[in-house]
Amino acid sequence: MSLVDLGKKLLEAARAGQDDEVRILMANGAPFTTDWLGTSPLHLAAQYGHFSTTEVLLRAGVSRDARTKVDR
Repeated sequence: MSLVDLGKKLLEAARAGQDDEVRILMANGAPFTTDWLGTSPLHLAAQYGHFSTTEVLLRAGVSRDARTKVDR
């Protein structure tokens, strides 16, 4: 699986609140990528109310200061 695919899957797993999948993807080298609006996995986990997923991402070193293209 390519890095691009891993990054997309990480975004999807964060959006769905799939903590174990997020951990597996990160262990397999998934990059902390964003979608076309600059929305990160952390943004998505927070937006959809997945507190435990936000913790997983923050503990893995995801930037908490990331901004989207519309500064959200």
